[in-house]
Amino acid sequence: MPPDNHPPPPKEFDSRVVPIMREAVEMVKLICYARLRPQLDSRHPQMRADERNLLAGAVVNQLFGTPNPETRFVRFAAARAQQIAAELQGIPRHLGELSILITDALRVQYVCDRIEGREAPEPLRQADRLKILVREREAPMPARFLHLVRTIGAADGLLAADPGPSSR
Repeated sequence: MPPDNHPPPPKEFDSRVVPIMREAVEMVKLICYARLRPQLDSRHPQMRADERNLLAGAVVNQLFGTPNPETRFVRFAAARAQQIAAELQGIPRHLGELSILITDALRVQYVCDRIEGREAPEPLRQADRLKILVREREAPMPARFLHLVRTIGAADGLLAADPGPSSR
């Protein structure tokens, strides 16, 4: 669903859950980084390891519309803009298995921004252009999104296993 057609945030999604949901979006970014980073080793063996780390971070930050404002990251992103753009184009191939998670995270990020009085639809539009956004997917409810993040994060060894929503 394009951001211009998003309904108002659901009742379950109010300002009290925004910090928790933002933290979950950050975990999705970490999952994306952790999956993308090793792929860059094989695609860019000529780059130093620290440059591949920076590239993976820049690609994920660009995908989510959250560039790192620190000088060294800004300089790297400017110097490698074409490479970052090329890696973004490859997201459907390289992180396609995360398309549902990325879609949900971008929508949650958009809703959090709206609740906080900001309109920031560009990451959703960009994901749609990149063909990573699952348009037909329903907007995520907080508990389901958190469960999905925990499940994938645990499977990737980034989080402890999630006991599931029924055990809370």
